[in-house]
Amino acid sequence: MERWLIEGTEVALEYQTQRTPTSGKYYLYRGEQVIGGYEDRAAGLAAYRRLRHEVWLGWLSSSDPKLRLTAARGLCQHEPETPNQQAIAVLWREGTERDRIAVRTELARLEGARLRAAAAAAEVADSASTAAAPAAVSPSGPR
Repeated sequence: MERWLIEGTEVALEYQTQRTPTSGKYYLYRGEQVIGGYEDRAAGLAAYRRLRHEVWLGWLSSSDPKLRLTAARGLCQHEPETPNQQAIAVLWREGTERDRIAVRTELARLEGARLRAAAAAAEVADSASTAAAPAAVSPSGPR
């Protein structure tokens, strides 16, 4: 039995729970309604994550500060490979000191990754230009 739930919603991905219609499939629910059925775990989790992402994006503009913070924390913690500027701003403005420390750490990690990628690209460009450069010929000609 497995169950993933988006906190504060009725969205869940379930496998072999009491309410799943058949065993061996992953079911995505919104409330009591099945909105998707998946043969394998990876496909079910991918659909769940897409829906979770949509829910959190919607919550970022909520008038409820608790929903905004839940969404911002979720986006930053569960999707660090694609930083959301609005989520980072919500955490910085409305979050706790712990949230701000996490934001600073994440921004430093992203900047480090950006700098490493730029350095690697420059190294590749340098080695390509060095390999393409003609050999130096002495003024008196080849020996």
